[in-house]
Amino acid sequence: MIYGTTPTYVITTILSDLELGYDSLDPIVNIFFDPQVVYVRADSPYKSLNDVIDDAKARPSQVTVAVSTAGSQDRQVMERFKKLTGTDVVILTHDGGGDVILSVLNGTANVGVGEIAELRGQVEAGQLRIIATYTEDRVPILPDVPTAKEQGLDLVVHKFRGLAGPKDLPQEVITAWEEGIQKLLADPDFKEWYEGEGVQAAFMNHDEVKAFTAKFAEDMNAFFKEYNIK
Repeated sequence: MIYGTTPTYVITTILSDLELGYDSLDPIVNIFFDPQVVYVRADSPYKSLNDVIDDAKARPSQVTVAVSTAGSQDRQVMERFKKLTGTDVVILTHDGGGDVILSVLNGTANVGVGEIAELRGQVEAGQLRIIATYTEDRVPILPDVPTAKEQGLDLVVHKFRGLAGPKDLPQEVITAWEEGIQKLLADPDFKEWYEGEGVQAAFMNHDEVKAFTAKFAEDMNAFFKEYNIK
């Protein structure tokens, strides 16, 4: 039995008293990074991330940013945003991405942080506008949206999507997944589909994803301790 991994399986383990957690599994491969984006209502005066920063400096504690749960990467990136920019924005947590979108649409929040797939319909309908991505490079389906780094803010988020399995899988099983996933990512039809969904190919083999997951868990632990999230 193979498990589809996301950051949640690490975060839940750290924040919960579980008999079994992410460290009870063995990462096999990583497949995608799911770009995290910053968005506003279509009629918002914010045209860029710098507009948000400038307004937050001019109006301390008055600019509200909607994120998902208190322990999410959305929350984490906004805490780092505050520290890097020297701003004091209000971070409004929610149960999930759908609630975040509603808060931006109804004006409860000035800005939202989320993923392309969950807000794509509202963007295409002209209700929401994406102003930045927390990615290394621009997202192909959003060629006109600059990254946070391009706008002077050194923030990149790796929201991973991969596979994990039981401990001590035979090497031939691991090799089969490593080779199969690389072939799948290169398939033209599948590539057209996943790029159209806004996710980015981010293959890591077994050794690479094990090191990546361990470092991710270390960073999450440090973040939760720094901000006293329990």
